[in-house]
Amino acid sequence: PDLLLWLQENMPLHKLGNIFDPGVDVVFFGEGYGGKIQRDKIPYRRTPNFRLFDILVTRGTRETRNKPLWLEWPDVQEIANRLGIECVPQLGEAATIADAISYVEELSVVATEESNIVKMPEGVVARTVPQLLDKKCKRIMWKIKRQDFDAINLESGEVILC
Repeated sequence: PDLLLWLQENMPLHKLGNIFDPGVDVVFFGEGYGGKIQRDKIPYRRTPNFRLFDILVTRGTRETRNKPLWLEWPDVQEIANRLGIECVPQLGEAATIADAISYVEELSVVATEESNIVKMPEGVVARTVPQLLDKKCKRIMWKIKRQDFDAINLESGEVILC
């Protein structure tokens, strides 16, 4: 309920109507965090918040809907900016799998920005630039979650994933 209230206050329909044309369906993907959302003893912040990471746009009626369009990252950032909300941190277009693993091993950027607490990030979700699709027209993406690490051999730098 607290996150829903935050979304209603920070992403009201009149703001969305100033960004998107009538007849467009928009789905925002992001992560809610903070007080009463995270189960951690030390949440990133006391009050709820939301960080945007993706936007899906479709046009037309439900019967005649065109294929969905996933917005490119710069467009997601621009819309977040216009709404006055934050996006998830970005590693960069040239980031490698090794960069993503290193990021998950370091301290959370969001936790540091939000409350200056020491906390590990939950993970990384990666997608290709430009967008690549599989044979079913689904985006090719992958993720590394902190909880997926089974063991890390610090001497060799080898990471074993479950």
